[in-house]
Amino acid sequence: SRAADYFHAWEPLLQRAHDELGIGGQFRDRLQLAITRVNAVQPLQGDVELKQSIISYQYLDPILEQSSALEKLLWRLGPNNSARLQAYLNQLAPLL
Repeated sequence: SRAADYFHAWEPLLQRAHDELGIGGQFRDRLQLAITRVNAVQPLQGDVELKQSIISYQYLDPILEQSSALEKLLWRLGPNNSARLQAYLNQLAPLL
């Protein structure tokens, strides 16, 4: 895939930037972990109610509202877009 080709070309630069942040470890491992976390998010089932906050929306269900920022981001993408992103990442991960 083109994304994997770009990753391989830019990996040394990405690793240097990662090292400069002082995070430690390999950027490649961090990217694989991020892909794994995105793919682990399950879509919401049924109708979910939101309420408008001052500058954003919150889930009315307190359990959903306490979910991770990643889960809420994928849910807000919608089930079709989240599934497309996860399918793409499943194809991309082995190429990295």
